[in-house]
Amino acid sequence: MPRNMANKKIDKAMASLIIEHPFFAHLLLRMRKIESTSLPTMATDGERIIYNPQFVDSITHNEVMGVLAHEAMHPALLHHIRKGARDHFKWNVACDYAINPILVDSGLRLPKGGLLDDQYRDMSSEEIYSKLPECTPPDPQGPSGEGEGECDGGADGDSDGDGKIAQCEWGEVLDKKNEDGSLLSPDQLRKEEAEQKIGLQQAANTAKKQGKLPAGMQRMIDELLEPKLDWRTILSRWAGELARCDYSWRFPNTRYAGTGFALPSLRSESLGKVLFAMDTSGSMSDDDLRDILGEVCGAMAEYEADGTDPSVTVLWCDTEVHQQEISDPSEFDPQGYGGTRYKPVFDYINDNGLDPKAVVYLTDGYCNDFDYDPGCPVLWGLTEKCPSFEPSFGEVMVINK
Repeated sequence: MPRNMANKKIDKAMASLIIEHPFFAHLLLRMRKIESTSLPTMATDGERIIYNPQFVDSITHNEVMGVLAHEAMHPALLHHIRKGARDHFKWNVACDYAINPILVDSGLRLPKGGLLDDQYRDMSSEEIYSKLPECTPPDPQGPSGEGEGECDGGADGDSDGDGKIAQCEWGEVLDKKNEDGSLLSPDQLRKEEAEQKIGLQQAANTAKKQGKLPAGMQRMIDELLEPKLDWRTILSRWAGELARCDYSWRFPNTRYAGTGFALPSLRSESLGKVLFAMDTSGSMSDDDLRDILGEVCGAMAEYEADGTDPSVTVLWCDTEVHQQEISDPSEFDPQGYGGTRYKPVFDYINDNGLDPKAVVYLTDGYCNDFDYDPGCPVLWGLTEKCPSFEPSFGEVMVINK
């Protein structure tokens, strides 16, 4: 198929999306369409949609519409900047499970091999990833020429019956990188996230004006623009990515075992380098604290399986700080229940030379005692929505318990 014919097929699909599905079309109009034979099917890095003309020729007009919308939803849901240290293939599987029900519910058609399973409906990609078993990347020498991966837990036509999933046969989300191939800096990631959220809101406004915003899409958009995430997602993003970025001599790098050199591996000494501060003012209930701590300890089991110290440092604080090392919810021993202050936690960190990679601070938000930026990433996890909570530093998310 001549390349100009593939271009025409893409253009025709775009025209249909503009008329029938303006929400997805608006997202796509912000992205460059690039022909390439370097990838077997179609992929996106948030800025470009890269497509193989032979693949475009192999699917129907309606399926081209569906795959284009599929690729547009990856950056809309920030999949291209949220993978972190996760396995690439398994992350793609999780992202597809998050996207495809939205497309099918919107009346779009997907090519054969689309991953659909109602058990993952309305979950974030991070949450789906945590529930998926280990997945085997596609074999490029597979019978289709593109290979098939193995991953338990699929349904509705995504599996051939022996555990193999035809994922990545017609779509892939790539990490957003700089032109020189380097990863984005934290400032660049924040800018990219802000730009994608603006585009998402504009797409929703365009579709609403035409009365064609897909059912349930507004709720999803509201959650993206004002996140209310499950605790596992928050913990994975902050503790999982930040606590594993130090070289450690405790676990030698086995790749170089036969060379006679002992080299460190890329993993942290413990999860305790991410500190968890817990507001124990009188307005915080034991149930709130126990629920959150239970989730923290549950997630720590993943680190224990890797041979990493699963204990975390918890700083209980009302107006004073009490430090506790916790590795099991049964050790739950909050101290405080007086007034509310945040500054003592950051004073305690400085005074004791703790030097954390990040601080996750759980609170109901009824205080404005921020004082100064501690100089490390801070995540404020609110146990309930608090409109008056406006910290001078850090990121705010409402915890969906």
